[in-house]
Amino acid sequence: MKREKGAALLLAIAVIAFLSLAVVEFQREARVELNYASNTLFALEAEGLVRSGAAAGIAILQSDEG
Repeated sequence: MKREKGAALLLAIAVIAFLSLAVVEFQREARVELNYASNTLFALEAEGLVRSGAAAGIAILQSDEG
Protein backbone atom coordinates (compact mmCIF):
# COMPACT_ATOMS: atom_id res chain seq x y z
CA MET A 1 0.00 0.00 0.00
CA LYS A 2 2.83 2.43 0.86
CA ARG A 3 4.53 1.70 -2.43
CA GLU A 4 1.35 2.60 -4.36
CA LYS A 5 0.99 5.86 -2.42
CA GLY A 6 4.62 6.72 -3.19
CA ALA A 7 4.13 6.00 -6.89
CA ALA A 8 0.95 8.09 -6.94
CA LEU A 9 2.77 10.94 -5.21
CA LEU A 10 5.62 10.83 -7.73
CA LEU A 11 3.15 10.74 -10.60
CA ALA A 12 1.25 13.72 -9.17
CA ILE A 13 4.51 15.66 -8.73
CA ALA A 14 5.52 14.86 -12.31
CA VAL A 15 2.15 16.01 -13.66
CA ILE A 16 2.31 19.24 -11.64
CA ALA A 17 5.86 19.89 -12.88
CA PHE A 18 4.81 19.30 -16.48
CA LEU A 19 1.80 21.59 -16.16
CA SER A 20 3.94 24.27 -14.50
CA LEU A 21 6.38 24.16 -17.41
CA ALA A 22 3.50 24.38 -19.87
CA VAL A 23 2.12 27.46 -18.10
CA VAL A 24 5.53 29.15 -18.04
CA GLU A 25 6.02 28.47 -21.75
CA PHE A 26 2.54 29.76 -22.55
CA GLN A 27 3.21 32.97 -20.61
CA ARG A 28 6.51 33.47 -22.44
CA GLU A 29 4.84 32.93 -25.79
CA ALA A 30 2.05 35.36 -24.87
CA ARG A 31 4.63 37.98 -23.88
CA VAL A 32 6.44 37.55 -27.21
CA GLU A 33 3.17 37.87 -29.15
CA LEU A 34 2.19 40.98 -27.18
CA ASN A 35 5.59 42.54 -27.91
CA TYR A 36 5.25 41.72 -31.61
CA ALA A 37 1.74 43.20 -31.77
CA SER A 38 2.90 46.34 -29.96
CA ASN A 39 5.85 46.79 -32.31
CA THR A 40 3.60 46.29 -35.33
CA LEU A 41 1.19 48.92 -34.04
CA PHE A 42 4.02 51.40 -33.46
CA ALA A 43 5.34 50.75 -36.96
CA LEU A 44 1.93 51.38 -38.50
CA GLU A 45 1.51 54.59 -36.50
CA ALA A 46 4.97 55.76 -37.57
CA GLU A 47 4.19 55.02 -41.22
CA GLY A 48 0.94 56.98 -40.94
CA LEU A 49 2.76 59.94 -39.41
CA VAL A 50 5.38 59.89 -42.16
CA ARG A 51 2.73 59.82 -44.88
CA SER A 52 0.74 62.57 -43.16
CA GLY A 53 3.83 64.73 -42.75
CA ALA A 54 4.86 64.20 -46.35
CA ALA A 55 1.36 65.08 -47.58
CA ALA A 56 1.33 68.22 -45.41
CA GLY A 57 4.76 69.24 -46.70
CA ILE A 58 3.67 68.75 -50.31
CA ALA A 59 0.50 70.76 -49.66
CA ILE A 60 2.52 73.60 -48.16
CA LEU A 61 4.95 73.61 -51.07
CA GLN A 62 2.12 73.60 -53.59
CA SER A 63 0.32 76.45 -51.82
CA ASP A 64 3.53 78.54 -51.83
CA GLU A 65 3.95 78.04 -55.58
CA GLY A 66 0.50 79.23 -56.52
